[in-house]
Amino acid sequence: MVGNKASNRLTPAKSSIEKSKCDYLTNNVSESFNAQIRHMKGLLLHELVDGLRELIMEKRFLRRKIARKMLDGILPTVMKELNAISNNLKVVKVSSSDEDMAEVTLLDN
Repeated sequence: MVGNKASNRLTPAKSSIEKSKCDYLTNNVSESFNAQIRHMKGLLLHELVDGLRELIMEKRFLRRKIARKMLDGILPTVMKELNAISNNLKVVKVSSSDEDMAEVTLLDN
């Protein structure tokens, strides 16, 4: 029993590593957020909420604008990963059922 309890405990080194990862992510998110609303500090609550609404609208507009420029509708990094994965696929049979639809079947060697 004592051995099981000891094995389930986090060692000080392990717990500090996991804690620091979480703190690191939390700090990055909070620092980014604080940097974006730095000019809004000290405002009345309704002014702060209105400023946050504007910030979110601007961010969403920017993301939509970037998305419209993507011809494939897929992020370039995701496209690279998909191409790398597809190079390792086995022989497949593709049966088109429409211009935008197809069935892909893996064939045995």
